[in-house]
Amino acid sequence: KTAIQNGDDLYVEKSEVVTLSGNIAILSRAMVSKLVLLSVTTLTLDSVVVDTVDALDSPSTPSRLLAESDNPWFTTLVANAQDQGDSLSFTTLFEQDDPMVNTLKETWQFAKYDTVSITDCVTVNISQVMIRDQHLSDGSALSLTWNVSMPSEDRQASSSTISGVYLFDNYSLSKSGGLNFVNPPNVAVLTGVFNRNYSLEYKGGALASSCSSLLDDCKLKIAQGESSTSPKVSFANNIAKIAGGAIY
Repeated sequence: KTAIQNGDDLYVEKSEVVTLSGNIAILSRAMVSKLVLLSVTTLTLDSVVVDTVDALDSPSTPSRLLAESDNPWFTTLVANAQDQGDSLSFTTLFEQDDPMVNTLKETWQFAKYDTVSITDCVTVNISQVMIRDQHLSDGSALSLTWNVSMPSEDRQASSSTISGVYLFDNYSLSKSGGLNFVNPPNVAVLTGVFNRNYSLEYKGGALASSCSSLLDDCKLKIAQGESSTSPKVSFANNIAKIAGGAIY
């Protein structure tokens, strides 16, 4: 349990090998990022949970209460959703005067940046990581970025896997509420569950990926299950204002 509000809980830069494993729980009030990892050659996150400090005191934080299926606002969102392939889009919701969105902005404290920020790491292995109940103004629950300036030999050597990632009840004003990729060189999402992640003013409620026009080697794979009833990566009740309720 931490009491840091104006600084990152863990910051690591320019290391060969970083491993965080063994049932690590980060319960934080940090108003910036909880974990920041920059320029690590081999990064492993295994059995890590990131939650709010409120989780110590109550089983139902504001996010979870809001996302209950019998909540009128949430029910209205789902009822008005139009299924368009992999995404849910909304045509008449999230107006500028939407009372619920305005209430969230006025009553919640939004942390400024990504909850877990991973940048320019050559090889990333993430397994059994849960992040939930994050309220973010300019970030995602989990963000992986490979900058254009990263050496080409590092991009060619890069190979990253994400398995057993659980993202629940995360809210962002300007990015994907869940998982965000920028310029992924070679990434595979093998297994995961994305439930009730929100991009309140942008795209990709659960997952978003983008690639610079300066690069031609971006690669992101999301594993498919044997059938629609047994997916390896599942998305449910994720919402975005502009496009890609599940994936953008």
